[in-house]
Amino acid sequence: MDASGSRVVGVRVLESRNPKLSAPTTGTIRGSSFYYMASSQLDALADDGELKPGARLVDVSICRASLD
Repeated sequence: MDASGSRVVGVRVLESRNPKLSAPTTGTIRGSSFYYMASSQLDALADDGELKPGARLVDVSICRASLD
């Protein structure tokens, strides 16, 4: 982000091919690490917010990626 936080000036992949990744979303930066929900399970929900037929929820995984 730029200094004002209003414009993206670069992109870098922090995590890929992690088997815990399932609709990753929502994260925060703390120090030099990015913590994020690796398994939000949003893909298990239908458009009406109900669980899709046959879908099973599992424990949410929180992952950390280094920003160094």
